[in-house]
Amino acid sequence: MNTFKMNIAMVIVLIASLGFANVAFGEIYDVKKYGAKGDGKTDDTAAISKVIREAAGSGGTVFFPDGTYLVLNLPVASKITLAGDPEKRAILKLNHQTIQKRGCIIAYSGDRPIDQFVIRDLKFDGSRHDIPEEKTAQLVNICGLRDSQVINCEFYDGKGGAIFQRGVSNLKLENCTVRDSDSIGFYIQNGKNVTLTNCHSIRNKSAYGIFEIDYLTLEKCTGMYSTSGHIQIDASRHVKYIDCVSAYNKGKGFNIMASHFRKGAPPHDILYENC
Repeated sequence: MNTFKMNIAMVIVLIASLGFANVAFGEIYDVKKYGAKGDGKTDDTAAISKVIREAAGSGGTVFFPDGTYLVLNLPVASKITLAGDPEKRAILKLNHQTIQKRGCIIAYSGDRPIDQFVIRDLKFDGSRHDIPEEKTAQLVNICGLRDSQVINCEFYDGKGGAIFQRGVSNLKLENCTVRDSDSIGFYIQNGKNVTLTNCHSIRNKSAYGIFEIDYLTLEKCTGMYSTSGHIQIDASRHVKYIDCVSAYNKGKGFNIMASHFRKGAPPHDILYENC
């Protein structure tokens, strides 16, 4: 096995420098040690996919040094963290030259649940200005996440937004921004126990689209300058808005509705606090 291994002292130093207060102790997998270039020119999909598959289930961290990594449809795996340096967040950029009809920076269709998957301290560039109109692309589209987190990440310039759907459970998004996408900024569908804290949707077609979620909390979140939308909660129950702002949008500010998702069943137990 050609695994890049650090000694214990080096692991402790790296974890401390990245501020991983809650990360599980495990091996650090540096993507450049597996052949990723991060030069913004080379397609790094194969090299990074290899690292993710090797790290799967290890409790370790796939680390992205400062750089721009061209990728398409990266896989996910349980019990790993994808992380950059919080001071110099690496960029994962969708490779528009290799996309066929559709694609994402990270994609998973949800054949089985993914547990304890963490993304932190990274930027995601959707290359929307380089993608032909007939092709479909999202920033990320990940299904089936359980006990997972997305922390201190920025998603921008996507034809689609940041999508988490199909059976999400105990999902936390914290200090994340989605901006300048041609679709819904944060799209979360079908699951329970979802928390968004200090998240911001800016200049997207619509700010938030959250559907079929039981026990949802949005705290200190904003939706601003959307071209046709707002903060929309659809067919969800036990919802809390705390210290949230919806401003300068062309649609409604906060919109609670019941639609076909639950055959018209009305949402209930909705709390607004200091919004």
